[in-house]
Amino acid sequence: MEYDTVIQVAVKAIIFNSKNQVLVLCEALRPGRTQAGKYGLPGGRVNTGEHYLDALHREVLEETSLNIQIGEIVYSGEWRPVIKGVTHQIIGMFFVCKIKSGVIKLSSEHNDYKWISQDQIGDFKFMQPDDKAIVAAFNTI
Repeated sequence: MEYDTVIQVAVKAIIFNSKNQVLVLCEALRPGRTQAGKYGLPGGRVNTGEHYLDALHREVLEETSLNIQIGEIVYSGEWRPVIKGVTHQIIGMFFVCKIKSGVIKLSSEHNDYKWISQDQIGDFKFMQPDDKAIVAAFNTI
């Protein structure tokens, strides 16, 4: 058992538009980032003491400038990246969401976004397990 592993919780939004397309963001090239050029869902880690739904609202607002309505959780998963030489175990919860207000304005963490339909999932290189969560979300509509 690895006792030096950092365990964290993450929340991600599977945001649908009126055309039943999902918003995906492209990770920008930045120092220390290993997912540059891959697409993923808006969201991030829950801060200590923060409610997970508050974290999801905060992360989506920071990354996209959108205010969202959070719906059902449709997927959970985990991934184990090595960040600056330290193994992290990240447990993620993925929620179906809709836009309440705002216009997309990306943070410096991302350099592009797309609205994709179910048949376009295979056209993109995704961070794991975001693609599995997107498939699960499309199976609910």
